[in-house]
Amino acid sequence: MRERRHLLLLISILVLFMLSPFVGTFRHGVLFLNVFGAAILVAGSYALSEQKQLFRTAVVLSAISTVGACLPLAFPQHWAALVSHSSVILLAAFFVSRSLLMSCTVVE
Repeated sequence: MRERRHLLLLISILVLFMLSPFVGTFRHGVLFLNVFGAAILVAGSYALSEQKQLFRTAVVLSAISTVGACLPLAFPQHWAALVSHSSVILLAAFFVSRSLLMSCTVVE
């Protein structure tokens, strides 16, 4: 069952990369890609996580990132873009730090 989780995660990441050039050109394409990407990151966190607290943190940060992606559409101002980009950077930093931490524990 665990191998199936990883296979589904890999397929969803590949679909995201294949569809992004086409979907990104639509009016709300970036928003769709952000929501889909956040869902993939949460699914990856679920597939690789054994700690419920880290999974909850991933879900909360993904929700913040999705709301942040909606802000520039609702409020076309500089602060909205800043909040949007900051939330995506925060989410990416969480997953990168988590991945580095997991790779360090696997090596030991």
